[in-house]
Amino acid sequence: EPTPVSERPDFDRWILSRLQGLIIAARASYADYSPRTVCLAVEAFVEDLSNWYIRQNRRRFWKTDDPADQRMAYETLYECLLVLLRVTAPIIPFVTEEMYQNLVRSHDDEAPESVHHTDFPEAESALADRQLVEDMAAVQRLSSMALKARETAKIKVRQPLATLTIGPTDATEQRGAKRFSALLREELNVKAIEVVEPETKAPEIPVELVAKPNLKILGKRLRKQLKPFKQAFPEHAVEVGRRYKAGESSFVIKVGDDVVVLSRDDLIIKEVPSKDAAIAKDGEAWASFDTTITEDLRLEGLMREMLRSLQVLRKEEGLQIEDRIRLSYATTSEAMTTIFERWGEYLGSELLCTSLE
Repeated sequence: EPTPVSERPDFDRWILSRLQGLIIAARASYADYSPRTVCLAVEAFVEDLSNWYIRQNRRRFWKTDDPADQRMAYETLYECLLVLLRVTAPIIPFVTEEMYQNLVRSHDDEAPESVHHTDFPEAESALADRQLVEDMAAVQRLSSMALKARETAKIKVRQPLATLTIGPTDATEQRGAKRFSALLREELNVKAIEVVEPETKAPEIPVELVAKPNLKILGKRLRKQLKPFKQAFPEHAVEVGRRYKAGESSFVIKVGDDVVVLSRDDLIIKEVPSKDAAIAKDGEAWASFDTTITEDLRLEGLMREMLRSLQVLRKEEGLQIEDRIRLSYATTSEAMTTIFERWGEYLGSELLCTSLE
């Protein structure tokens, strides 16, 4: 017997609640003879199922020490797929029939012979949890916003950071961020998350001045020098912006063997977010990372980069996901030695190593 839904983790109950919403939307759209609306609802659900539920729970499917939890993950995914087949069967009849035969008839001879012989699914109100859906939607928004903050600072997600502070828009976002803080820590690769009260003022986003040449003015003056000047200027843009802000009035740009002297009137100044900032805002919500990278965090980031490279190497060698390997290493790097000493067991587990030496 399947595990009762009430006993399953929040993540399972969330996707099953989303599934009930899909059934309701699909029924209404079919009744209005609007297959396009059905497709849009299915697309949104599949996005949540694939890029959020499965991606966030991938360890539960193939690498877990908890068989009961793994079973619940498979049960939940299977239930979602079966309902999805029945919802989409009227509009993609042949693909859903093939999938139905593989997923159902291959092991259940007593099941209806075709997906088109099954009843259209009915929503189960007991599985609908509006608050859970709202909380997860809030977490998805906050996660996306926080990733933009990392992009602003040009810090890869593989580089762990110490702290993320979240300023939620309202009580729903605050509740969701606290409820799924472990998910956010994993998704955003951060050691700790602080959720402040709604309406807490966001930190000011530091900006820096970046200079661009005023080509309307300079084009007439530089003539033949204009092309090499345009190629040379970008590497000086931030420095010229800083000097402009400091009040300097003359700027020398080296162009090959020549120099071009610019005045303040020759420049167009723009404000851009500082590369040292890791802050993002979305309406009233905001997210801010502590971008201080300690030696421990730096080493962990290097470990994650190395792990990714080794996983790519596994794939390039044609290894299947379940194939075991023996991994040997030799290094004169103190950092690499520390990484293998500190995270050797973790690397061996992630890479499915029978030995690591």
